[in-house]
Amino acid sequence: MKLTQATDRFLRHIDEVRRLSEGTQRAYASDLRHFARFVHEQLGDPQVERIDLELLEDYVGTCDHLAARTVRRRLSTISSLLRFMRDRGHLDANPADLLYRPREPKSQAVCCTEADLEQLLAQVTDPAQRTMLLTAAAAGLRRSETLNLDVADIDLEAGYLRVRGGKGQKDRTVPLTPQLRTALREHLLRRDEARSDALFPSSAGTRISPTQLQRLFNRWLAAAGLEGKGYTLHSLRHAAATRWMRAGMNLRDVQELLGHEDVSTTSRYLHASPEHIRSEMIQKVPPVGTGPPQPAPEPDVPSLGLTPEMAQGLALLGKLAQASELLNAVQDRGESR
Repeated sequence: MKLTQATDRFLRHIDEVRRLSEGTQRAYASDLRHFARFVHEQLGDPQVERIDLELLEDYVGTCDHLAARTVRRRLSTISSLLRFMRDRGHLDANPADLLYRPREPKSQAVCCTEADLEQLLAQVTDPAQRTMLLTAAAAGLRRSETLNLDVADIDLEAGYLRVRGGKGQKDRTVPLTPQLRTALREHLLRRDEARSDALFPSSAGTRISPTQLQRLFNRWLAAAGLEGKGYTLHSLRHAAATRWMRAGMNLRDVQELLGHEDVSTTSRYLHASPEHIRSEMIQKVPPVGTGPPQPAPEPDVPSLGLTPEMAQGLALLGKLAQASELLNAVQDRGESR
């Protein structure tokens, strides 16, 4: 099979079978077009079997002006294509498995502080837009997930919102905090139901586009004097994860709420300032030689709406989950003997 045919078949697969988001599909297509141009200069439109390690190494050499993250992403895309061909019998092995990939410098994403988030919300004068921003911040939603919410996805009675078609087209439910529940109830009372199914429609009655939301967010940042801090809409999602963990939630539960497939991805979302770490040390770590640590104090109520009862319940759920994981580990160890 020729490379162009293989690429077309792979792009149809990620669209129709894997159902990746439009943004992810565009990124895959862009990476493969870049690779195809290089291959065409070397070999024309070859059979996919001619894509070997030496050709891939030559391609990497043409990318030395790019950031390590960009190179790694492109190589990951090419590897996915070649793996797809291998799994369907067109290749004996994936040559990209042997390819050296440049190290990506570790960087901590910017997390919006609670004080800055409160200041940001105060700049949003339109009630519907304020509720939209609060929903993204309180529920830890991605930009596309916020914009794709429909009225039918909100269950005020049960206290949940449903996220449809998240990353990897996976659905999930997220509990509503009392603050968010009240805001959404008021929003639904104000909203013109006849105009759109979208929970947050534009003034024209259509669904707000990612570009429109980004412009609004930039305007709010400037009004709050926060434009120099590097905040993005995704910073609100990082803030939600950190808020939930500080409230006592288990890491696995946070993973489910964020819709992450791998818990290692969730761990990168957690941010603790030196002041918070020092406070935790002083409050929870006993002096040397004083015996076992005393029970930790109940967590403070976060600013985005967790009541003391909810915080206590979430902390208990976290402890039960940890106990369950420990019991399973003991049982597995016993069965393996």
